[in-house]
Amino acid sequence: MPVRGVCRASPDLAEHPVTSTICGCPTARGKGGCPVSVWEAQTPQWPESPLLRAKLRTRSPARGYVNRPRLMQLLDEVSSAPLTMIVAPAGTGKTALAAAWTAESDAQIVWFSLEEGDRDACSFWTGLLAALEDVAPGCSRAASSYLRQPGARLPEVVGAVLDELESAPRPTSFVVIDDLHLADTEAVGASLSLLVRYLPEWLHVIAISRHELEMPLDRLRSLGRLGEIRFAELRFSDEEAREMLTRLSPDLSDAEIEAITERAGGWATGLQLASITTRSRRAQLVLDGPLFRDRLLVDDYVLREVLAGEPAELVDVLLDVAPVERIPPELACELAGRSDAEALLRQAEAHSLFVARIAPEGWYTIHALIRGALVAELARRSQARLAELHRIAAQWFEQVGGGARRPRPLVVRRSSAGRVAPARRRQRRPLRRRSRSHHLFDPRRHPR
Repeated sequence: MPVRGVCRASPDLAEHPVTSTICGCPTARGKGGCPVSVWEAQTPQWPESPLLRAKLRTRSPARGYVNRPRLMQLLDEVSSAPLTMIVAPAGTGKTALAAAWTAESDAQIVWFSLEEGDRDACSFWTGLLAALEDVAPGCSRAASSYLRQPGARLPEVVGAVLDELESAPRPTSFVVIDDLHLADTEAVGASLSLLVRYLPEWLHVIAISRHELEMPLDRLRSLGRLGEIRFAELRFSDEEAREMLTRLSPDLSDAEIEAITERAGGWATGLQLASITTRSRRAQLVLDGPLFRDRLLVDDYVLREVLAGEPAELVDVLLDVAPVERIPPELACELAGRSDAEALLRQAEAHSLFVARIAPEGWYTIHALIRGALVAELARRSQARLAELHRIAAQWFEQVGGGARRPRPLVVRRSSAGRVAPARRRQRRPLRRRSRSHHLFDPRRHPR
């Protein structure tokens, strides 16, 4: 990254860009440039990049955000650790919580929001060093120099910034790293772990991610250097869900609020999408029919946002087990036709894909809305395959399940638009046809 410097070989010149290890000043023109020893690097001018400044912009609470004091208090408590992980699936209110907490905190808080291009360790640390500059100006001078060198070693980068941070004590400050799962690599995980292990007492990191990272979290947890907030804490209570739905759609009836709350299962996006669907139905004067009759919004969100980027074999296993409400590991292997099905379900749980284990049986469940979207996609691909999975599950519980409670399969029916939805009750009106601009799944593998 370009750095502003003063060239000793040309003291009469104003500051000019210095890149890599060579200065391109006019004095050295034709001589290969000035060696790095003849210029003095100054504090990096991070604001020169509009994109980088946009990534460092502090998030604000969204319009209509429901204040949840219990979560604000919880974040107050756990953020005293050097590293706080907020790990939960897509659309559960992770960033919204951190933004609301930032707005109410008296501490200095800076943000670094990642995008796909920040998966590279060099890009990640370029952004993080820029964020740290806002906390302690000048702290990244040596670290950024190391980072620009060919074959830069991240431990040297981390060590350099830690030295500067330790020598400049400041009031309590926080760095919020949003969407950290986008940089989930071994190099980023190891270097970030090194940073939080030796952070000065006045500085804390809050990392927001959709799944656990390649970091030694167990070690940090045992050292008391890790705070955590998970989906279990982020779930909306019935009272919180009612408040959100009342704000989004003030004309919802008590019965509608109760039905939406039950199906959403505490999932913030589930509540929002249900509210949008209900408003749309009323605007079109379609006032009858069951709630969640139109699943297009939920299904598209699940396929495009929750499951996007996940390994194909993991998505295939979720599709195969989705028809069963409560999934024994042995049955998962039967349904998927592969011996590693349970391992992939554990991976789905670790990736925060709304998969959870039920104690003490060790069986698995999938969130109702996610499960419905998976079954809908499975039926769209092959009704025959869906029927076969129901048969395998029924036979397994007859022969192996013994006295265990047999789970209720999720039966689907096809609408006139070619989409499918849970057939809990008779549908009075067909679904409206709606096209999808792109699909998560390869159409060559699964033709319509």
